[in-house]
Amino acid sequence: MLLQPQPVKTKQSDESRIRYLLKEIVNAFNANDVETLLSLHSDDVILMDPGMPLIQGKKQVRDMFAGFQKRQLHIQLDYDVHELEAYDRLAFVRGTVYKTSSLNNNTVKHDTYRFVCLFKKYADERWLRTHVIVNSDKPDIQLDKFYDLYNNWSTIDI
Repeated sequence: MLLQPQPVKTKQSDESRIRYLLKEIVNAFNANDVETLLSLHSDDVILMDPGMPLIQGKKQVRDMFAGFQKRQLHIQLDYDVHELEAYDRLAFVRGTVYKTSSLNNNTVKHDTYRFVCLFKKYADERWLRTHVIVNSDKPDIQLDKFYDLYNNWSTIDI
């Protein structure tokens, strides 16, 4: 009996799989396909988005999408990857995400954010996204608040 050669799993193949996974996540998000989107995430996924409370777990993600639908908020995403590293069973991606949102099919708003995503490779060799951290790409606004806080540190009642 001849054994078939097994494909070699390399860091490069993991990085390619993660790039493909990220593309599938954005495609599912843009199609408002919540179940496909959730299938690409860990059960305890964590989402940290500016101006939103921490979202943890698939139920809260479903609730978030239900809220979008109720308010007739439509969001489309695109992204650029600036850095991707895979280490054994963990990986991260850093990049820029471009968000186009419309409310009641009227007002269109364009925003740019920075993101970091964490990924984990499970025993079945599937990569899933576990964490999404999004940060505003408007540092001037955030720096003003930081400097006010820093300059008035002694007057803050903790």
